[in-house]
Amino acid sequence: MNSKLIKFLVFFILVTLIFNFGLLRKKINAIGPPTEVWVDDDGPDNGYDHFDTIQEGINGVANGGIVHVAAGTYSESVIINKSVHLIGDPGDLTTPGCGNNAPIVDGSSFTYKSGFNIINNISNVIIEGFKIQNFKTPAVNTNCNGITAWVITTNNIIIRYNYFYDLGYAAILTGNGWGSLQGIHDNWKVEYNKV
Repeated sequence: MNSKLIKFLVFFILVTLIFNFGLLRKKINAIGPPTEVWVDDDGPDNGYDHFDTIQEGINGVANGGIVHVAAGTYSESVIINKSVHLIGDPGDLTTPGCGNNAPIVDGSSFTYKSGFNIINNISNVIIEGFKIQNFKTPAVNTNCNGITAWVITTNNIIIRYNYFYDLGYAAILTGNGWGSLQGIHDNWKVEYNKV
C-alpha cells in the first residue's frame, strides 16, 4: 500500500475516534448523573458510573442515587452532601454487623477525622454494610468517629449492618455544637450494627 494512503487512513481513523468520543461525552453530560454507580478500589474508573473512591462515587451519583461499594480498603474521610444510599456488604440480615466482604473505611492515615460526615440539612441517607475503623488520635477527640452529623439538622438517616472498630470517640455522633444554633436530628434509625 502507498505510504500516503496509509497515513491518510490512520489520520481518518484517529479523527473519527476523537469526534465520536466527543459526541459520547456530550451525550453523557446531557443525560445527567447516573442513579446508580459502582466503586472499587481496584478500578476501573471511567469517570461516569465506575469510580475508585467512595467520595468520587457520591460526587458522581444523582441525588437520591445508590453507590455500590466493592470489598477493599478505602483510606477516606467521606463527606455525604446529598441524599444517597451507600451499600457495601450487609451480610446476613438477621445478624448484627457487616458481611465478610464488607468494604473497609480506614482512618489510619488521618487525625481528627470521621469515617463518614453527614453535612447540614441532608436527608434520606442509608449507610449499610461497611467496616469503619481506625479513626482516632493519641488523645480523646470528638472528631474521631465512625459517622458524624455534628450539624444543625438531618433527617431520615438509616445506619445498619456496619462494624465500628478502634475509634477515638464514638461509633455515631450527632448533635449541633456547643452553644450554636440548635436544630433537630429527626427520624434516625440505627440498627444491626456492631461496635
